Amino acid sequence: MIRICRNYYRRNLTELANIDEFDHTYRSSDAISWYMKETFLYKQVNDEKKSNKNNNKKKWKFFRFINKTLQTQDVDLLYQFRFYIIDQDEMTDYQSSIGNLISISGYLLTSSERSVAHDFATKSAKSEGVVRALFEYLWI
Repeated sequence: MIRICRNYYRRNLTELANIDEFDHTYRSSDAISWYMKETFLYKQVNDEKKSNKNNNKKKWKFFRFINKTLQTQDVDLLYQFRFYIIDQDEMTDYQSSIGNLISISGYLLTSSERSVAHDFATKSAKSEGVVRALFEYLWI
């Protein structure tokens, strides 16, 4: 994975520095905190999840470490929050699903603090045709 990322980001000095730090300091117990940094790793994991290429996922031990960490965590908080930028049609679909179960393919980066997600929402640029939305998830 490191070799692939170094090649992909070979002209991006910031990400190369992040890759070096990851290469020298990473432990499997740090999988979630590294994912939350939204560096090269966050981008690569999300691109991989979006591609739905199951054969490539086997190369990424990182997926297994995230899953293992999530399965062993003691979750006391039931409510989590996430900020999204979505188009109006997608927002309409979500609004018609309030109170229902939804299925999401991939990982969600959420916060247990509404204010953290709200800060992301207020700092994002406004664009025509898109809606800034704050989602509240109840995990059962």
